[in-house]
Amino acid sequence: MSVLSRWTIGLGLCMAAFAQGSLREASAQTSRPIDEMRGNCDHYALDVQKELAAMANAPQDLTTLTERGAAPPISPNRQTLLVTLHHREAVTLVATPKLSSPNAGLVALSVPEDGLYRISAGAAVWIEVVHGQVRVEPTQFEMQTGCATLFKTIQYRLKKGVGYWIELSGNMTAVTLLLSSETR
Repeated sequence: MSVLSRWTIGLGLCMAAFAQGSLREASAQTSRPIDEMRGNCDHYALDVQKELAAMANAPQDLTTLTERGAAPPISPNRQTLLVTLHHREAVTLVATPKLSSPNAGLVALSVPEDGLYRISAGAAVWIEVVHGQVRVEPTQFEMQTGCATLFKTIQYRLKKGVGYWIELSGNMTAVTLLLSSETR
């Protein structure tokens, strides 16, 4: 085999590997540009019809914790929660919010099976999911700033039997949240 043939085959293999990596990277980019997230409830690219319907129901009150402790974890069940936050100085967060806010709170979370789960909020609140001391990276994020019912939804891949914490931070003292499963 000539040097030119080996070089051509090598270049072809490199290009194929590069193209495969680019496709993987493109499919991992599931969130839209922020400029496309300033519409109303009809502008979500994700199917959020179940979340919108659930957010219209009367919420159940839930007061967040100020620190991790023995708290019964909530589980995704499409029940709207009216979550009360505390003064930020009183709350111990693991993940530092990107925006400074006067209020925060913690909610213990467990899931019934491995899969994709969404945490949706009715207002602009910073949401992090944490396991131990590590922030869980979301798989998908979308918001529509003109949607009064469902401001944002964030999707995570979570595992059964793992103790997670939802860390919230925002300007408001209460926010509506909805935890839903995308695996069923």
